[in-house]
Formats: sequence, C-alpha cells, structure tokens
Amino acid sequence: MALPDRQITVGGYERTFETNHSGYFVWTATLLPALKPNARIINVSSEGERFAAPGLQIDNLNGECHYGPWISYGQSKLSNILFVTQESQRRVLAA
Repeated sequence: MALPDRQITVGGYERTFETNHSGYFVWTATLLPALKPNARIINVSSEGERFAAPGLQIDNLNGECHYGPWISYGQSKLSNILFVTQESQRRVLAA
C-alpha cells in the first residue's frame, strides 16, 4: 500500500493496482457464473478511493503519466468500487 516508488510487476502492471484491484477482479469474475440470479455483490473497502480525486484516470492506471503512492492506492480502491461492486452487480442482474 502506498509504495514510495512506482513498481511494475512481472505481469506488466503497477504493483499497487495489481495487488489491490486485479486480484479482486479475477476472483469476482471467477465466482460470477456460480452466483444465483438474485445474488448481491457486497464490497468492503476503505475510504481510499478519495485519494483518486478527481476520479479514475483510465490513461494513468499504471502510473505512467504521473505516479504518486496515494494516487495509485486511490485508483485501485476506486476501481474496486466501480467494477467489483457496481459492474458485477449489473452483470448478475442481467444474467
């Protein structure tokens, strides 16, 4: 969390984003087919998404334009909320 320098993983992603978001993304995507139609997605997070202000920077998820430890953390937490919670719930309801 909040690594002082930008680190890229073997997979080619910024370490904070890969750890805090990609893992949840893969886990949730794996579970989706097994969920019943009336299932609800519940995400427990911190208020860390506030560090992503002014919002999700799609063109800077790897910190290639600008890296900041807390910006990266905020981007990962906001991504959790936007995909793992909202988009997953939409997909469950659409199935």
